[in-house]
Formats: sequence, structure tokens, C-alpha cells
Amino acid sequence: MSQKHFLFDLAEFLVGMEKEEMGKLHPAEQQFADTLLDIVKKYGKLADRDEKGIWVGYEGPDENEDAAIGVKCSNCYLHESEKVCKIASVEIHPEGKCRLAVIPPGMVGMSGKNEDSES
Repeated sequence: MSQKHFLFDLAEFLVGMEKEEMGKLHPAEQQFADTLLDIVKKYGKLADRDEKGIWVGYEGPDENEDAAIGVKCSNCYLHESEKVCKIASVEIHPEGKCRLAVIPPGMVGMSGKNEDSES
């Protein structure tokens, strides 16, 4: 089984799980996710160009150059369903991403294009 296929299967398994059941986040990242969820409770879901002052920066699957390494909505802790994010009001896609992604350890493989860009 390829790593990409494994990550996709793992992401599909994790979709819809409560946050306590998902992979453990680093405490600082858990606090980041909880803070984003608290902001949404107080102000509603976020969107680019709204009056909440938080730029989501959503990129669809055609724009997401990091999907191959696992940086995508379907791996994000805040992913709710195929088209719904817990914090963004924009319709999402499993292969899209935003700048507020909270991805559990082990879901991102640092290989391929990113290695090349670091040299």
C-alpha cells in the first residue's frame, strides 16, 4: 500500500470523529484549534473578506500544491465533512486547504517537492 493511499484511508477513517478521538495534537496546536473553535462560537464561521478580521485563505484542490504531502482539508482536525469545515464558512473540498489548518502529527509527509525547495 502506498503512503499516499494509506494517508487517504486514514483521513477517511478520521473524518467525523470527535476531537477527543482524533490523533493527539501537540498542546500548543490543541490550544490553537480550541481557540479557533471558541472564536467561531462567539462570532460565527470565518470567511475571507468578512468583517471578523481573520483571513482564511482557502485554496481549492487545483490551487493546493501541498495536498500530495498531506496538507489538505481531509487531514485537518477542523474538517467536518466532505464540503464542510468547522471554522470556515466557504464550501471546502477534501483536497483543498486554508492557512488555519490544524493537522495531527503523522498526517504530513515531508518528501517530494518540499525537500527540493529547501535546497
